[in-house]
Amino acid sequence: MSGTELTVLTVRQPWASLLLSGEDWCENRRWHTDHRGPLWIHSSTTVDFAACERLQIDPAPLVTGAILGVLDLVTVLPLADLRAQQAALATRWNLNVTAGARFVQGPYCWIVAQPRRLAQPIRARGALYLWRQRGAPNALSGWTTAPPLLTPNAATATLVPSSVSPPGSPPVAVLGAAIPDALLPSRERATPVPGEMPRRGSPVPR
Repeated sequence: MSGTELTVLTVRQPWASLLLSGEDWCENRRWHTDHRGPLWIHSSTTVDFAACERLQIDPAPLVTGAILGVLDLVTVLPLADLRAQQAALATRWNLNVTAGARFVQGPYCWIVAQPRRLAQPIRARGALYLWRQRGAPNALSGWTTAPPLLTPNAATATLVPSSVSPPGSPPVAVLGAAIPDALLPSRERATPVPGEMPRRGSPVPR
């Protein structure tokens, strides 16, 4: 596939869709990145069903195994630093503090803003850490508004830490995405971004 080179992060559902709806603006990771700017969100082929249950999100319509959209990675902060800067960041980037602040966990907080969802997801294989894929211009030209996923009750409920399932949670299972193949380019193997492999730790399994 020729075209624009995309920098991509694979995230499990429902977190991928929550990031693109703007309801979650903190992607929790165990590693830092120097990347800033456009960050494309790829939904893993696995779904965090425990999180869907806690947040009262129906997992059936969640698209998996595809690049769903793009947002701007504006800063990366340790959790302790975010606490002091959260109000200023929320004002500057118009973040949804009512819903989003409860998803903050760290240890590294990737703060994202200005989510844009593709009208037609791009089928792709995911990878650990940041990775790259070429996107054809015609596949990147259509946008849609991502509807909110959280109900009023879920938006105010107490949340078990979002990135790590609590003891006794059901195992993560595979959920196939119901996307017409005619809308999706063929799958491609992911290319890791040089220098983005963390020296210690691993991504939060989210």
